[in-house]
Amino acid sequence: MIKKVSTYSFSTEFSFQDFLNQLNELYSFNLTPQQNANLIFYDTFDWRLFSGSFVLFTIEKELFIRKLFRNTILDKCRYRKKISYSSELPKGKLKNTLTRIIGARALFPIAQVNEKVVTINLFNNEQKVTAIIKLFDYKSDSEAFGKYSFLQLESITDYANSFNEVDEWLISKGFARQKKADVFLQLFSNTEISPGDYSSKLKIKLLPEMPAGKALIEIIIYLLTIIKANQEYIIKKIDPEFLHDFRVACRRIKSLLGSQNIMDPIITKEFKKDITNLLKTTNELRDLDVYLLNTDYYKSILPKDFNKKINFLFTYLKRRRSIILKKLERDSFVEKIGVFLMKWESILNQNPEKIANTKVSTIEIKDLARKEVYKNYNQILRTGKLILKTKNTKKIHELRIQCKKLRYLMDIYKSLFPAKKIDILIKQLKILQNNLGDYNDLFVQHKYLINISNRFSLKNKNLHDSLMAIGILIGLLHQKRVETAHEFYCIFKNFSNQTFKKRIDELFSINCNYP
Repeated sequence: MIKKVSTYSFSTEFSFQDFLNQLNELYSFNLTPQQNANLIFYDTFDWRLFSGSFVLFTIEKELFIRKLFRNTILDKCRYRKKISYSSELPKGKLKNTLTRIIGARALFPIAQVNEKVVTINLFNNEQKVTAIIKLFDYKSDSEAFGKYSFLQLESITDYANSFNEVDEWLISKGFARQKKADVFLQLFSNTEISPGDYSSKLKIKLLPEMPAGKALIEIIIYLLTIIKANQEYIIKKIDPEFLHDFRVACRRIKSLLGSQNIMDPIITKEFKKDITNLLKTTNELRDLDVYLLNTDYYKSILPKDFNKKINFLFTYLKRRRSIILKKLERDSFVEKIGVFLMKWESILNQNPEKIANTKVSTIEIKDLARKEVYKNYNQILRTGKLILKTKNTKKIHELRIQCKKLRYLMDIYKSLFPAKKIDILIKQLKILQNNLGDYNDLFVQHKYLINISNRFSLKNKNLHDSLMAIGILIGLLHQKRVETAHEFYCIFKNFSNQTFKKRIDELFSINCNYP
């Protein structure tokens, strides 16, 4: 059993035959036949596997997953056709692991290499294997990825001394021990591709003393790059997260423009109008994505007899989604996004002083961040307490929007505050947001399904079983919405208790101690 593994790099002048000759002077060994394989590495557009320190790859018709910097295979499975989604894999641990990491995101082949492995078994006087040396050589057909080679030493149980002896010998021969090395990263070392280079999360570091106007423009320009990254994929039938990331970036910009009075009011009004138009155009498409993402959930809560009868609904939703995508294509929506980006990138880059020209624009960003977050939190408290007092669930939608805005502000200004402290607040806010989001989704879905039922009950008499299944689903969603509303009361009390309020005060109140 292998107990220890070390990897080593070597110079480009390395000669395999010279290495064997030198090794033969000290050790007895044998060579196993060279193993050849074609590896294809996969990840999502937003590098979810890499971000979780996972490496996913195929060899022929077998899929493997391992941790970054480790060669031990965590799991594997065979597959029949091209891999695009975790849902296409056979049931098992690997499918469950992938689904947990990437959700509904599509997998893309990001690199393809040819692997050659030569194994050298070292023997003692009793002809027992005491250590194993492996030489790995990777070469891609694409010149962009170049070539990468390394040597690996593996120990054998009860022969630790032999491992240490060979390790010292390799070092003496000029091999350099590598602590953090992985072929996956090395393949990209000389390319323009940087694993993890895209994320919908805000990777922007704000300085506390920055003028608010300068900081705001810097943040918006960053958010525009996220919109641009997702632009061309929105109308392609790949995965729904492109549209989601696009919309979140738009809403974050809209939130920043909403109430901070940093930018020129005329420009702000025009910017908000442009953003609102982009969001309105994709509202129904996003709603359909949410419905389709809930397919398995819908089926799981229905009686088993109705699992197949509800398929009509999902067929209809997919058809409707295709119609909207074609309409967006006809209306040149991607090109319209391009015009929007060109317009506002030009304005923000060329005339930043004229744009951020209000009194508020000169305030230090940390002070504005405190003010906006604190104001929004207290607004949420007022709305939430009103719901608790009056039991008026119609106000939940308003509260959801307020929480969403607070979340955007906390995400945007996160770098200005101690990470651990603000992460605790965001975690609690997420719990409330999830509850409010579930309630809103259930409300919208309930209403949408009623409209579908009414539409088809008048048009087609052959859909009796399907409409019955939809009717049962409507009732179950209503019941779930009532349960979610009851859960809200407990969740909001935790969000508004004195402990949480004290944490908000410590970071964001005018009299807080944080510099």
